[in-house]
Amino acid sequence: MPDPAADAFFAAWRTYRKIVDTNYMYHREIGERIEETLRAAFGNCGLARFARPHVE
Repeated sequence: MPDPAADAFFAAWRTYRKIVDTNYMYHREIGERIEETLRAAFGNCGLARFARPHVE
């Protein structure tokens, strides 16, 4: 049986992923500034690497 709430959620999620994946709203740059700010305030504690996806 179709679930309208779930359908709406996943439709919105697909739109959100397109926005993030194409960097349409500058998510990467914002994340970099946040990381720089946290490192300046708290140093390189090493635990922040778990908060972002691993990129090689």
